[in-house]
Amino acid sequence: MKTRTAPAASASLVIVESPTKVATIQKILGAGHTVASTKGHFADIPERGDAVDTENGFAVRYRLTEKGAAVIAELRDLLDGATELVLATDADREGEMIAHLLVEFLEPTVPVKRVRFGAITPDAVREAMANPTAIDASLVEAARTRRVLDHLFGFRVSPELWSKVRTGLSAGRVQSPALRMVVERERERMDFIKASYCSIEMTSGTDPVFEAVLRTLDGTQVAGSGDFDEHGEISRGMRVVDEVLAGDLVARLGASPLTVTGIENRDYRRRAPLPYITSSLLQDAVNRLGIGSKAAQAALNTLFAAGHITYPRTDSPHIAPQAVAAARAAAIQLFGDGCVPEKARHHRAKNRNAQEAHEALRPTVMSRREVKSAGTNAARIYDLIWRRTVASQMLDATGTTTTVSMTTVAAGKRETCVFTVSGTVIEVPGFRAVTGDDRGEPALPPLAVGDVVPVGAFGFTPHTTKPPARYTEASLIKALEEKGIGRPSTYAPIMASLKERYVWSRRGERALIPTVTAFAVDQVMQKCFAALTHEKFTSTMEDRLTEIVEGKAGYVDVLSAFYLEGDGTWPALSRLIEDGRNLFDPRVTPVMSFGVHPELSEEAVLRAGKAFKSRNGAWMPRPYLACGDRTVPVPDATEMDTLTRAHVFELLVQDRSPRTIGEHGGREVRIEFGVYGAYVRWGGEIARMPRDLDVLAASFEEIRGLLDNPPEPKARKAAAGTGRTRARKSSVARKPRKKR
Repeated sequence: MKTRTAPAASASLVIVESPTKVATIQKILGAGHTVASTKGHFADIPERGDAVDTENGFAVRYRLTEKGAAVIAELRDLLDGATELVLATDADREGEMIAHLLVEFLEPTVPVKRVRFGAITPDAVREAMANPTAIDASLVEAARTRRVLDHLFGFRVSPELWSKVRTGLSAGRVQSPALRMVVERERERMDFIKASYCSIEMTSGTDPVFEAVLRTLDGTQVAGSGDFDEHGEISRGMRVVDEVLAGDLVARLGASPLTVTGIENRDYRRRAPLPYITSSLLQDAVNRLGIGSKAAQAALNTLFAAGHITYPRTDSPHIAPQAVAAARAAAIQLFGDGCVPEKARHHRAKNRNAQEAHEALRPTVMSRREVKSAGTNAARIYDLIWRRTVASQMLDATGTTTTVSMTTVAAGKRETCVFTVSGTVIEVPGFRAVTGDDRGEPALPPLAVGDVVPVGAFGFTPHTTKPPARYTEASLIKALEEKGIGRPSTYAPIMASLKERYVWSRRGERALIPTVTAFAVDQVMQKCFAALTHEKFTSTMEDRLTEIVEGKAGYVDVLSAFYLEGDGTWPALSRLIEDGRNLFDPRVTPVMSFGVHPELSEEAVLRAGKAFKSRNGAWMPRPYLACGDRTVPVPDATEMDTLTRAHVFELLVQDRSPRTIGEHGGREVRIEFGVYGAYVRWGGEIARMPRDLDVLAASFEEIRGLLDNPPEPKARKAAAGTGRTRARKSSVARKPRKKR
């Protein structure tokens, strides 16, 4: 074991959470201080269902993790000979809990101080050290309540998923509502009825050229995509232009010029953005930079540890007065005195559950225009933060939006056709000068009522209405924030958890597509635990935690209402679990039903199927379609809207007899079908078919790689569906992974 040197005489021991902060803070504090790290969390509630004594005041005792035991041993060595203990863990509920646990496990005999660093800069660190406080007991109690509630949710609900869906699944206070939102959006897409329509466009013969769109036909408004509902029905008083009418109109319009019959000018204003908070930064990292939320959060942690930005987990857009002045000065230096409003902008959170314990995400030094040593992702994210901080103090972007109406008459039936076009002139770019998000506004030539506009061509474009867009990481984080679900520290972990178990994305795309397993899990949660996945539950829980911080409620009060009693707003989890065991039977209720098969004369259904362990120890689901005794495996990563009734009925009657596709090493190569799907057999070797291949049409060349690299024996057994006994044994209840 590595020998640690105790602090020098008269040295104070300063403990932070992240090891990446140690060197920077040590350099700032210098001699007389020894800086060390907890390396994150070092103690937690034991991972077992009975770790919380629900019958005796929810008593719980934290235990050191395996890593934590070594950390505490090192810190005890460092504490020997120190004159004081300074707890400099993060300035939030979790940081307060870690500080409390440090006292519990280190049992210091020297004075203890609590300091909170809002930023890792010389001024911020020295100011905090000069103004120490005590550990905030109310924050500790709120943190403990949140952790115990999450533990009860995960360890009491997850086993219900194991019994009703399959082993290896988990439920979570934030994860389950997020999953519900993703699945509900997919159901909306499945129920969506598409509608067809056409738009008619006019390309002008002017300089500059512009394009106008037909808005009214004989005084009736022409329908666009926003005028159809989810059932494909059109709004009253609208006219749908189909391809026949569109082609006829374009032919009869010919190249007839249009006359300007109306001009409307409206003021354009786009307000300067608020400084970044964690959720808005993660959204822009995904949307603008293509950096996933997990990687973006890691980059933020790196930037904070290096002293480049303020605390990276925040829900407040507030910026300290000196930082506001620095941001205004940076804007003036770049764009002159007239680029900022007369009065500085000061922002507050709009979310009523915002803790506002930290400043917004901002550079610690506004004169530091860029960082290069922290890595590519961190450098790009720092640039976003720097620009947004400056932009938040600049003028709004203002200008004028002009909408021009132009009229002509179609030959033959003499319908009056009104086309419109809009263009915006930006007169004051304001914050857009620094954010670089000027998408360019269409330019219009000078026009006046009565002017004749020459036409280059008329044309039409067929359209089909689209279902609601699937969530991406960015849009799901935004929706969670708007609904009050989760905290700045939970967004990235929840996205990672969903992607690990319940959602997938097509190659090169960002949309989150729920798996068959996701539908099965959400089905159980909605049937048995609907109240726990409703947005009101999570937002109300945040209210209760705030009440604890404010001294209006206590640990036992909140947990009793959640688990034992219910209170009119919250259900009693213990009763939900008991009732849920009789509410849902997966043998009776499938994930989805497609009705009676016309040839097989039995109900066609989708079931989640059992899971098996892959070579790397991961649980692999095997959903399947069933109709009587006939089953057809489907990938867990299936787009549910492709499982139409016609397609399912076709799959169930396809010939799935074994077929020979070639020879390898003197042995016949065959594709066969087992309990868990298609597999390749050659001699004594077996390998599961790749999911992206059409097993009914796969060629020898497409599966050659499997023959050259056969799987391990255990995987061969599972591939053919011969491991039923082992699969049953592995379905014994396992401990769920911890979820926030």
